[in-house]
Amino acid sequence: MIIVIICFHNVLVSGQINKTLFNPDSLKSDVEFFFKTITDVHPNIYAYNSKQVVDEKKQYLLKAIDHPMSLFDFWLLFCPVANSLFDGHTGIDDYNVLFEEFRKCDNFPRNIVNIKDNKLYFIKGFKLDGKDLSDREIVSINNYYSSVIIEKIASFFSCESKDVKSLFVEENIHVLFPIVFGKSEEYVFRCICKEGDPDTVMLSKSNGINEYFQDFNEVEFEVLSQHKSALLTLNSFNISKDKSDEYYQKINNAFDSIIKSNIKYLFIDISRNGGGNSN
Repeated sequence: MIIVIICFHNVLVSGQINKTLFNPDSLKSDVEFFFKTITDVHPNIYAYNSKQVVDEKKQYLLKAIDHPMSLFDFWLLFCPVANSLFDGHTGIDDYNVLFEEFRKCDNFPRNIVNIKDNKLYFIKGFKLDGKDLSDREIVSINNYYSSVIIEKIASFFSCESKDVKSLFVEENIHVLFPIVFGKSEEYVFRCICKEGDPDTVMLSKSNGINEYFQDFNEVEFEVLSQHKSALLTLNSFNISKDKSDEYYQKINNAFDSIIKSNIKYLFIDISRNGGGNSN
């Protein structure tokens, strides 16, 4: 597998997204550079897509870039096409900075869905207004079918493993759903009841489920009550530069607690970790 990273210079200003519009010729030049590079260096670029399909994807991008675009708008257009080539991880430097303002989006609930067999389900133990929605299948959100949501959001992540792609969707649906399908003050979830009939659930902050709108914790630590043991959960390695010090400090604090508490057994949980920055 080969890793291709597309770097765009002078697009970030003081850690914020530069709103500069790039002219079509400049963006088309980036597309040409991308396809030329992977064609030259990839050992088997046509393993998943024929040459005809790859050429069609390239022409699609070139034709779609017919007006000045921001970096973010170009990313929305470019990323799914590049990822569909299954050439490895592709992205724009720096992914975390690019999404910083959207990661602060707090009107779509986080960590409430699981994916099983390409279907969305509410997480185990999820309740709303006294109604037990645990493990209920979600048919649609705001009238978009779950299969469409999964396919579209997964297209923004380059990976051959369906399981890892599912983790990406679970962890990023709160960011990407409002971007791709539109931001709302309230989200309409249609799910299947135990009796098999459809049911409608309205989710927003007014529902009293604020804990599902809180920020994502990359590091969690807990001293367990039995056998001098502890649990260190690393939910992500995809840490932005401005949060790296805080990330490592949490890990250091965890090991300080391990030493002070004379912990003998440490369990490290990375079951929901989709990977990230190797540095």
